[in-house]
Amino acid sequence: MREYGYAAVRDSLGAARQSVDDNAVARAGLKTFLRAARRLPALRRRAFS
Repeated sequence: MREYGYAAVRDSLGAARQSVDDNAVARAGLKTFLRAARRLPALRRRAFS
């Protein structure tokens, strides 16, 4: 079980590092999209289902 947990943490950390971008415009665009998806259920379903 520990091996599974450690592997999951490694995968999650890798994904987090990949998603961090030095491009401020891209980061702002992503944040804007996620805020819109949070407020618009149809967009959230379409994007995350």
